[in-house]
Amino acid sequence: MPHAWHVRVDGMRNGKRVTGAGLLVDPRHVLTCAHVVTGCSGVRVSFVQADRPDLQDLPADLACAGPWRKPGDRGDVAVLTLAAEVAIKPARLSLRVPAWGDFAAHGFPPDAGPFGATMRIRTGSAHGIGEWLHVEGATGHAEMPRAGFSGAGVYNEVTGHVFGIISDASTSPDRRTGRMIPLAWVRRYWEDLDDLLELGWLSRETRRKLRSILRRVGTDADLTELVETEFHPATAPPEFWSVWDAARYVAEELYDDDRLGRFLEALILRASGGPAVTALRVWMDRHLEAPAPHPGVTSVVVRLDTKTKGGYELGFSHFIDGKPYPGGAPATVTRKRFRREVEAALNGLMAKIARAGRDDPMIEFLLPRSLILSEHVDEWYACRERDIPMTAYRVVVRDVVRLGNYDYILRDQWKSRSRRLRDGAKLEKADCSRLDPEEFYRRLLSNREACVVVFSETPGDAVLTKGLDAGVPVMLWPRASCADATPGECPYGSLDTLALLVDTAALDGLPERVRRLRVDPGHARCGPRLTLLWDDPTRIPDPPTFVED
Repeated sequence: MPHAWHVRVDGMRNGKRVTGAGLLVDPRHVLTCAHVVTGCSGVRVSFVQADRPDLQDLPADLACAGPWRKPGDRGDVAVLTLAAEVAIKPARLSLRVPAWGDFAAHGFPPDAGPFGATMRIRTGSAHGIGEWLHVEGATGHAEMPRAGFSGAGVYNEVTGHVFGIISDASTSPDRRTGRMIPLAWVRRYWEDLDDLLELGWLSRETRRKLRSILRRVGTDADLTELVETEFHPATAPPEFWSVWDAARYVAEELYDDDRLGRFLEALILRASGGPAVTALRVWMDRHLEAPAPHPGVTSVVVRLDTKTKGGYELGFSHFIDGKPYPGGAPATVTRKRFRREVEAALNGLMAKIARAGRDDPMIEFLLPRSLILSEHVDEWYACRERDIPMTAYRVVVRDVVRLGNYDYILRDQWKSRSRRLRDGAKLEKADCSRLDPEEFYRRLLSNREACVVVFSETPGDAVLTKGLDAGVPVMLWPRASCADATPGECPYGSLDTLALLVDTAALDGLPERVRRLRVDPGHARCGPRLTLLWDDPTRIPDPPTFVED
């Protein structure tokens, strides 16, 4: 029989016979509802469609049950164990319930006789209510959800796939409705179910070994917080019931290639040690590649867009390990309030960095071109109340124009030149005292490998605009110099000396070198007056919620 896995469940409670349904999920285990067997003695199961006398009225023990106690409670799930394996093909299990699907369920209402009856049902909604899906009788004058169907597998009659179990029915005689518990919820109450599923992210046997190990790993960590800290998912993760519940959420709901390894590494750091952690390390060495180091830069992003009707839109966001995380809606500010708003917001912006387990972020200012030269943001305060300067961090500026929604030519020039930024980039030295903007632009166009420009002093508006239009991603210039310094003494006093600080083979370290120059006590006379435009197109922040055209 193709569906011989249907089970009738019988027991005695308070001297009365109780009958429900169930399904065989592996050769020794039957899944049913907790309210069918809780408090029952002499529980027995029968495979009524197997047409074999030796598979009728088999004794069964309660292996586990969910937290159900009374009608309406969650966790109306129970698993029965048979004394020996049965030679019946178990049900085919599926976690994905087809939306608005038509299904069948085989139950044993009191008036249906020992072989039971089939009920055809459909889901009344694609959305669950708590852990249940609403179901309703698919045909009039036929079977409907009622006593005897509890625990029956909800399945597709053509494919045989089982998607859940019937749990209860409406008490109103005028309604043909009930509820089912999808297998995706059943697995929360009986984690062994995962050993029977094809999940894709690991083989069954490999997952079984991992689950067995994680069951023994001791930790007091808040697993939801651990997942949020490590992965920053777009939607908040649920409250996890166990370490295994958190592990399979990471494997099934997140997308990083090394997500499982990263989760397990983070778990080990918060575990209490012991043989289980040792076993977990061995399992990881055998079955997983080593987690990749955290990629990319972590930074706070301050973005200022010009409004066509005057003023600016100020917004904040983040990069964490090189991935953009949007902030809230931008606020309208005047130029006078720009600094005040940024300095007031920084401490709160650092909270997300701290929750992510990172520190020392870069601070990126995405500015209109008219302010790149005039707003010396590295001279501001990170915390004015405690006199902590912005130069305690790696502060860079970026061109917000190249991130505009319609500036495709500018963005193309920027990305095209930046392809060489970490692969053979060349440096262009520019003496501003005798630099013609048009001649400078032609030099850049003829040298597509020039990804870095070092200026002898603050460039004029026209020169900076030409450099940005040509797509140069990195520019460096001093806003002051020690004019009376001996040759080589002060990097701000000589274009050649300043250019030597820029190692084109290790450009990712340039923001840190500039930070050190800004706070070098040996150059207190010229002070931290050094601007670094660091505009890497691999880090394009999410657009603000709203920017006026």
